[in-house]
Amino acid sequence: MDFHLVPRGEDRNYTGFLTKTIVYTSSLIVFLASFGLTVSSIVVPKWISYRNDQIWYSYGLHRRCSSVTDACVSFPQQDDCSGRGRYFCSMWRSVGFLMSFAVVLEGMSIVAYLIILSGGKRLRESGWKVLSLLIVLSVVVQAASMSIVVSF
Repeated sequence: MDFHLVPRGEDRNYTGFLTKTIVYTSSLIVFLASFGLTVSSIVVPKWISYRNDQIWYSYGLHRRCSSVTDACVSFPQQDDCSGRGRYFCSMWRSVGFLMSFAVVLEGMSIVAYLIILSGGKRLRESGWKVLSLLIVLSVVVQAASMSIVVSF
């Protein structure tokens, strides 16, 4: 089995294994699963949690839930961002922006997948470069946002 991404040698009509439609389709399925996880990480407030016998708190990028009020409220609020909390709010909002930007990059990657899959052999042979760049950029943005959360 030949794993070369582009044709080599005299036979320019050769198509390597990695340019087959099945490879792009299977990687699209895996990518759609990771895209769903990224969107759920933005929507579900489970980034930071605290729990003991009486109360629990759960923080997400845009909401905070608590057993004290049995409700979820917008987070961070204005009073959370005053005084010593200014740094935390700035970093938390940066994480929210970066994750939203990662979703935009992943959406662009899905469009690139669809264009590559709807095109012919030549597009599959050359489209992986743009697709790889978009995926790597989204990975870097997500890793940066998670590293900000870890540094708190």
